[in-house]
Amino acid sequence: MIHFAINIFYQNARGLRTKVNLFKRNVALNCFDIISITETWLLDGIADSELFDERYLVWRRDRDYQSTGQRLGGGVLLAVRRELAAAGQPAWHSSAEDVWVTVSFRTGGGLLTLHLCTVYLCNQKGGNSMNTQLNNFTSKLGDCFLSAPTDLFMVLGDFNMPNITWNPQDNGLLEPQGTLNECQVSFLDTIVECNLDQYNNVLNIHDRLLDLVFCNKHVIVQPSDHPLVPDDSHHRSICIELTLDIPSFFVNKPALSPFGTTVVRLRA
Repeated sequence: MIHFAINIFYQNARGLRTKVNLFKRNVALNCFDIISITETWLLDGIADSELFDERYLVWRRDRDYQSTGQRLGGGVLLAVRRELAAAGQPAWHSSAEDVWVTVSFRTGGGLLTLHLCTVYLCNQKGGNSMNTQLNNFTSKLGDCFLSAPTDLFMVLGDFNMPNITWNPQDNGLLEPQGTLNECQVSFLDTIVECNLDQYNNVLNIHDRLLDLVFCNKHVIVQPSDHPLVPDDSHHRSICIELTLDIPSFFVNKPALSPFGTTVVRLRA
């Protein structure tokens, strides 16, 4: 067995429309396996190829500005390196701004499946309220987990819940505390039912945490020293490392991860 580290970059970009060239240049300078972005602010007229080089397959969910009555904000995307076997899961989308992609890995015991979701929750001017979006997303997340309870799940994004603090416990996990509304309680109950833990504790400059990383396998989360676009004061870009055990005959030569450790790449 070889420890295979999947390196995931996450950032709330606060709009990519005017940062396309900078974003693509910085993507080209890095070797992330998966890139997750919230608040893309993208439009149909901006092609995936303007943001990513040929190494990546891209799944986007741009905000519907006509139905929400807005001109800015919103939008999510997931980009996955082509050598990883990935497929979009549009049937798993909720009425919130979320995008789901499934990545499959060959192992000695068969397939290991990772379901990734990037989500952005907020009040929309002419669309759903924050609570309505959260309720819809919570319901969909529960259904998705019940359909594949033995698979790996990672849900990350901007949940816009500044009233919740995540305090380290003796067991190394983060526990939510705060005055919660009914929708937030239901969401956190579903997180527990799905065996998901929250791993991001990288605070913004206001000592708040809006961007969360949930997974049912231990992950390492660290602040990124090289964001793809300048960090917004409310959101710190982060690097996430998820380590899997893969038989050596499914692996290509080692590469260097953003964490400074030696990792390996799967064969196509």
